[in-house]
Amino acid sequence: MKLTKVQLENFRNYTRYEYEFDPDTNLTILVGPNGKGKTNFLESIYVLSLGKSFRSNMRDDLIEWEMDYMRCQAEIRVNDEIQSLEVFYSNYPRKQKGLKKNDVPLKSDSTVR
Repeated sequence: MKLTKVQLENFRNYTRYEYEFDPDTNLTILVGPNGKGKTNFLESIYVLSLGKSFRSNMRDDLIEWEMDYMRCQAEIRVNDEIQSLEVFYSNYPRKQKGLKKNDVPLKSDSTVR
C-alpha cells in the first residue's frame, strides 16, 4: 500500500491543501519552520488511517478555527489499484463523523486495510 495523494480542507491550520507524493520515490521528508503544519500533515495521515487523532480525543480540535467541518481525503495504491479514503467531521449544524473507503461509508471503528 502506498499513499499517493492527500487533500485537506479546514483541517487544523490547512484551509485547503493538496499534496501528491512522488511516485518514483519511497521517501518523503517534511521540512519547514516551527508551527507551519508538519505535525498537522502527519496527523491527517493518521486520521485517514485510523479515523482518530494521536494528539487529541476532541474531534473539534481537528477543525480549523471558526469553521464548521473538516475533511481529509487521500488516494492510496494497493496492488496497482487506486483507492480513495475520506474522513469528515462536522460540529454544525450537528456533530457528525463520516468515514469512507472508495465512496462507501464505513463504521467509525473500522480501520483501513
